[in-house]
Parts: sequence; structure tokens; C-alpha cells
Amino acid sequence: MKGAGRPVDEEDAKLKLLNSLPPSYKPLVYSICDKSFQECWNALLQDQISREFEKSSVEAESQLLYSTQRQSKGGGSSRRSSGYTPEKIGAAGSKSNLYCRYCKKKGHLLESCFKL
Repeated sequence: MKGAGRPVDEEDAKLKLLNSLPPSYKPLVYSICDKSFQECWNALLQDQISREFEKSSVEAESQLLYSTQRQSKGGGSSRRSSGYTPEKIGAAGSKSNLYCRYCKKKGHLLESCFKL
């Protein structure tokens, strides 16, 4: 590495890199401060990948939780759950076995009743 026409000391580069990190990186900085610049760089890249994976996992979990809560509350509509699950409908999943408790017709369930 060169800076302004002269070589940059690897230790200086490592310290500048570690000092430029936000406070959330403090535990990682303490654990890698005695490593070489390349080892620090590799550890930071690995940590960044882990943080991005955790963030996407948390976002996916929160989205799943949100959609599950919406479904359990009836999706924000005034419809009540019929208590049917795909397992209760039958292995074939035939619409002829379905019965709506609202309009009293066969072929659909309360959740998909067009009269609601």
C-alpha cells in the first residue's frame, strides 16, 4: 500500500481501519486487534456477511410473523375462521366436500364466501 508517494505501514492501516468502525463492532475489534491487517480484513468481511445474513433472517422472520398474525386475525376482514385446515378438508382437497357455514352452500368455506 502506498499513501502520498510513500509506503503505508500495515499497522497504521489496520489501526485506521479498526478505528473507523462504528461502536457495534467493538467486540470484534477487541478480538482481532492483535492480528495482521489481512486477518483483520478477512474477519471484518466475514462479520459483515454474518450481519447481513442475520438481518435478512430477522426480516424474514418478522414478515412471517406479521403474515401469520394477519391470517390468525382473519386478514383484517370481518370473516370468522371456520376451523378448517387443509388436513381437515380431506386428502383429495375436493371442493365438493366443502361447506360454507355462512351462506350454507357447498363448494367453498366461510373464508372464501362471496356473500361476505
